[in-house]
Amino acid sequence: MALLDRLDYDGVRDGVNAKLNSLSRPLRRSRRTKLLWAIAGALLVVFLMSRTSPHFTYIPDLSAEHPTQPLTTLSTDELAPAINPAPPKVDKDGTFASGVTKPNPSFHLIIRGAQKNPAICRTIFTAMALNYPPPTVLYLGDPIKEDGKPELGKLDKALVMHSYFTKNKHMKDDDIIMIVDDNDSWFQLPPQVLLQRFHKLLQRNNQQLTWRYGYRSNKNADPATIKSPQKYSQRIIFAADKVCRPDRPYDASCFAVPYSNLPPDIYGAATDSGINLAWNRPRFLNSGSLIGTVADVKLLYERAAELNSKAAYPADEQQVLSQIYGEQEYARELDRRLSPPNWYIRMGELFGILPRIDISRIFVKLATGTRYEYGIGVDYKSELFFTMSYSDHDLVWLNYNNVSQLSSVQMIHRVPREARLNLPEDIASAKNPFIPPHPKTAESLPPYNASVDYLPAPQNASWYTLPLATDVHSTSIPALIVTNSTATDTLRTWWNHMWYHPYSRALLRKYLRSPRGPIAAEAALRGGAEAWDMRGGKGGLWTDNDEWIDWTMVCKGTEEEVFGDKWGKWGEELGTDYQAPVFNQFGMLVTGREGGLKTEEDRERERIEREKWEAQKREREERERIEREKEEREKKEKEEKEKAEREKREREKAEREKEGEGVKTENKLEDKPEDKPDIKQEEKKKG
Repeated sequence: MALLDRLDYDGVRDGVNAKLNSLSRPLRRSRRTKLLWAIAGALLVVFLMSRTSPHFTYIPDLSAEHPTQPLTTLSTDELAPAINPAPPKVDKDGTFASGVTKPNPSFHLIIRGAQKNPAICRTIFTAMALNYPPPTVLYLGDPIKEDGKPELGKLDKALVMHSYFTKNKHMKDDDIIMIVDDNDSWFQLPPQVLLQRFHKLLQRNNQQLTWRYGYRSNKNADPATIKSPQKYSQRIIFAADKVCRPDRPYDASCFAVPYSNLPPDIYGAATDSGINLAWNRPRFLNSGSLIGTVADVKLLYERAAELNSKAAYPADEQQVLSQIYGEQEYARELDRRLSPPNWYIRMGELFGILPRIDISRIFVKLATGTRYEYGIGVDYKSELFFTMSYSDHDLVWLNYNNVSQLSSVQMIHRVPREARLNLPEDIASAKNPFIPPHPKTAESLPPYNASVDYLPAPQNASWYTLPLATDVHSTSIPALIVTNSTATDTLRTWWNHMWYHPYSRALLRKYLRSPRGPIAAEAALRGGAEAWDMRGGKGGLWTDNDEWIDWTMVCKGTEEEVFGDKWGKWGEELGTDYQAPVFNQFGMLVTGREGGLKTEEDRERERIEREKWEAQKREREERERIEREKEEREKKEKEEKEKAEREKREREKAEREKEGEGVKTENKLEDKPEDKPDIKQEEKKKG
């Protein structure tokens, strides 16, 4: 208090004011100067916004030199198949009324893999249990012939896919196609959820692309009346990976692709630091899973096959598709930089709010007239596909009715409270997978048995109570899980965690009992869940030659790896094979395969089917025999050639050695002294 009493408050205040005035004097400006600066700033902002309008950008751009527009003419809102259209008129026998056509796109599923393989059988089973359309299976081991080139097989997936799309006639450009590999890819959610998410992703991502790149330049368009198409759009979505493959320095496939839209600190401060690959955000293309419109996917594989045809050795599918994606993103980013500056994007990059893609060290030669835009994107948040590569610790099987488990997992993985682990509405509203298709009767096939066909009551089990594989960091529940693992024990553990265990066999038998006739026919026309592929079919798969093969022909003998239960071989659960064929004295099939008495039409159809299958089998065996003979012949010719070369080398060596000995003998003869007369012997003779 004594010190305060000695201080002059007014003096201190005046001194401080004077000091502050002296410090702020250089910053003072006249009102006129401030006004001029404000007007200049406002004009600058208006100029930047007018030059970089998010709606119209009428300037020369790369899209004028390179095709960028998709092949399909549908808008984003029209891409989705109608989930609940007006039902078409269907006759009692299950056929459509005359003149009725399919009004909406179909959904096609392609699985690529090897024959009689437990991995592909697990993939096919999960698709059947969730009522996906019957898949078309492409066996990559079969050689593909091309004029003037050697036979190529599984090493060139791009050629296999291009060949399939070229000869295929039943798919339309606006249809939706999904392609997965058989490396233990497991479906987890129904196809309705998958397609709804796919179309929402397209809408959301296309809005982002419009905001970032704007619309195509059109000098003749009137901005007041005509809306130009957006410059770049998305039509194909691949699975996302944490690692770039192949990882090459300053390669466009690794350094030109956009950053993930997940939070930059989703794994903490070390996110994307490179310290641990598991802490990278998914950013790179994984070629093992994709979904898109048929026309755009066909165009993509046409480009991939073209690139491989120019190479001395065909590149791996992962490499060639990553190259196409990298070139696409390089061209997009180059186009954005050559365009007038987008002020809000540039400001975001300047202050570090938006990540900046550095393409200064990347060299991609862009040829005029060549298409680099293929509408490719990746699923950063794993809403469609979850890739296990370096991400297995992100995946946890959660029961969403267990609040304590959800809270515990959120704490263990340090997931922020803002990211809630809740069951999404699209899954909660999906049909309960345990609802039986119709009353349980012994006459239905497979014949119903209370023990074999046990399923929990629908009122006691739902999507809330089932263990669902969840990416706890993105909080997404993926529709498809791609394991990418060769460890048998790990695969078995993950497989047994999936929600369909221990009910796998019962779910497949339930699927085979689902109704056909008018219901299935109507669903096929509408693009519904019964038979989205217009070819129809149930309980089997299609080959690339449009031939039907049932589950038994493909997967019988893999029951332990697929079901893992005590019921043994498929169809023999009750001691006898209900599918075993029974022929009459004329060799016609009476019962079996699909069971029940057969009409003449059924028997004729099955006879043709059996003959086709046997012919295909004989053709495959003949092709394999020819291939084996060819390999043996080439091997024998190679051995004979090597033997001849070896004998030739030995003869040449012997001749050289012989010539060397002859030269040596001549040298010895030349070096030997001439015989001189012995003087002592001469004298002795004379004496």
